[in-house]
Amino acid sequence: MGPGIDAATLLATKGNFFWEELAEVIGQRIFAHHMSAPVYLFGPKCIDRHGHATCTDPGLGWVHRLWIKTMVDGGRDDLTPVSRNITWEAVRTTDSYSAFDVLYSVGIPGVLRVASPYHEVLDDRPQVHGNHIQKEMRITAWSPPTRKFYPNYNLFFIPFRHLVLQGVVPKPKGPGSSKSYANMEALHANFSAIASRMYRPETAEQIAREIAPFFTDKYYYMFNSMRFRFRNMSGLEGYKAFILGRDFGIAGGWQGTLRNVSLVIE
Repeated sequence: MGPGIDAATLLATKGNFFWEELAEVIGQRIFAHHMSAPVYLFGPKCIDRHGHATCTDPGLGWVHRLWIKTMVDGGRDDLTPVSRNITWEAVRTTDSYSAFDVLYSVGIPGVLRVASPYHEVLDDRPQVHGNHIQKEMRITAWSPPTRKFYPNYNLFFIPFRHLVLQGVVPKPKGPGSSKSYANMEALHANFSAIASRMYRPETAEQIAREIAPFFTDKYYYMFNSMRFRFRNMSGLEGYKAFILGRDFGIAGGWQGTLRNVSLVIE
């Protein structure tokens, strides 16, 4: 990293940053509308001992509309091996800029081979009418500018993974699903039922309790083996508390945060 760089501080800062937040931080810098923590806007070299920014950025005044699309290949993400596309759009207003629209598309591909120490071969697609689904599937969602917080894609993917797609399986590192549906209508009906419950805080909390038993080393082994750390959390128990919690997790539901969550099969 070169002389003069505090590698430990830099890597700790990176480890506390969901990379999907990057586009929103870029938008704040371009529109000079700084809402995120200064350390994520400017990096640890621009922060004093009180956590205040020592750097400034006037932004780019000539930019009116910003559109950023990112893609993660789940086969290259050994911590969260899920392929996803996330698109941000922001428009400058007289005040500063409108908060980002965020569009999600999370793929459930045919077979996903993960470049990790475990060499997983994943396929969560369920059976329909006795046959394994051969088409590719994806879950789409929209987070409006009025959202309460920036939602991690797992806020909607994890409930569907365990309650609609994969279910309980003996070997989560390999392909397979215990979910079987009489027809496509039954699959979509179950998906819609889970989505409906996630839009209401009281039933979203029930969803969190239903999927809590999945948060073991059997399904989420990577969070302990890779020594996951995020802000004040660590390991599987830290991730479980974050993703199932009420503040930013599944128990809090989607109300005001996610809309138009749909299952696409083609």
